[in-house]
Amino acid sequence: MAGDRGYEAASAYFRLHGDLKVPRRHSASSLRLDAWLGRQRAARREGLFSDSRIDALNQVGMNWGKFSPSS
Repeated sequence: MAGDRGYEAASAYFRLHGDLKVPRRHSASSLRLDAWLGRQRAARREGLFSDSRIDALNQVGMNWGKFSPSS
């Protein structure tokens, strides 16, 4: 997933915080990380991801259930 800005931002956030409980409207390198994570959850529900994409996101602590971050 090299070159994927969202993945890189998620990975960096995970390294720093130990989870992906990203606050609403959190930006990382001009990317709304909270919104990007929501799109990843939706894409997986729709069956759009390969097993390798799911595994890569799992490695950086992806929570696939609904998540309601505090503002």
